[in-house]
This record gives sequence, C-alpha cells and structure tokens, in this order.
Amino acid sequence: MNDILRTALTYLENNDRLIYSYRGNTFLQGGELYDRDHDGRGRIDCSTLVHLALQGIPYDRSPYATGKTDAFFGGECQWQEDRKVLLRNVFAERGDRASDIRRAYGIARYCRETGLELAENEPLQPGDLVFFRAPESVLEEYYKYGAYLGISHVGIAAEDTELMINATGSSDHERNAAGHPVRITGIEDKGLLLMKARITR
Repeated sequence: MNDILRTALTYLENNDRLIYSYRGNTFLQGGELYDRDHDGRGRIDCSTLVHLALQGIPYDRSPYATGKTDAFFGGECQWQEDRKVLLRNVFAERGDRASDIRRAYGIARYCRETGLELAENEPLQPGDLVFFRAPESVLEEYYKYGAYLGISHVGIAAEDTELMINATGSSDHERNAAGHPVRITGIEDKGLLLMKARITR
C-alpha cells in the first residue's frame, strides 16, 4: 500500500478521537489542538490530514496522540526534506505564501508550480492527491480571500481510486460531533475535481 495512504488510514481508524474543525484553524495555524466542546477530540480538517500523511506521521505519533506539536514542527519531515517545502519555518513567516501552504489551495499551487500535477487524462493511483473547487454558492467568497483556482478541498485517493480518504464536515452536526470527520467517500460525490497530483516517497 502507498505510504501516504497508509498513514492517512490511521486517522480513519481513530475517528472517534477526532472532530472536524469548523472554526477553520487547527494546530497548523496556532489553533487549539483539542475541541473542548466535544470531549477534547482532536481538531482536524482536510489539509491538516494531508500534511500529516505527507510527512508520514501516523495517528499514534501525531500531536493528537502525544499532545505535542513538535511531532509535526520538529524533527525530520518527509514533506519538508524530500519536497523542499520549509514547513519548520513556513508558519512562522509572514505573507501570502507562508499561510498559503497550510490550506488545500496552497498545497495545490505548490504541486502545480513544482511539476507534481498530473495530466487530466492520467489515471489516479492510490495515495495521489485530489483537489476540488468550492461549490458555486460560495466560490466568489473563496476567490475574495485568495484561494488559488477557488480550491476548497483536498483528499487522498484510496486503493479503489474512485474513492478518497478525506477529512470533511457534515451537514448533520450531531453525527460529526460523535467523531466521524475522516471518511472514505466517492471522488465524484464531492463536486468538481479540478486538479490531481502525485507525491512519491
């Protein structure tokens, strides 16, 4: 199994300890690590899951399990060392590109600019990244705050590449509060698939 996908699946296995971060900030942006309103579950969103998977940090070594963010910001990071993205410094910097990489659209822009984007007709492989444009109803809002190409979501292609593993909110807040933010869902069910990228380790 692809290493990125294998790492992401450890978060699916610990879904009851996680909750989707509706407030928009996870520990990657200095937000609270745990949600006090929901039994202290770890706050996660789509790009946080992808960053953790790209760095090869499984749930049991993640900040959610250890209570320490140095599992992410310190030590040897695959996404940093192998992909030349300075994650240890990027969140301490200021400016558009510093905050950009934290979000789904920032990861997409990095992939496009560094030649990691897949051609439209190239078939997906397990572990590939899939990026989606925001729905029409909120697309203008995403453009206003600078979302690259209007991208609002990122997932990781599963073994069955018609599916993806991703962290997502729910229209049923009670179900989400019970701890089901990391899910395997259909790629076609999410909306407009705008970009694909392959990062190998």
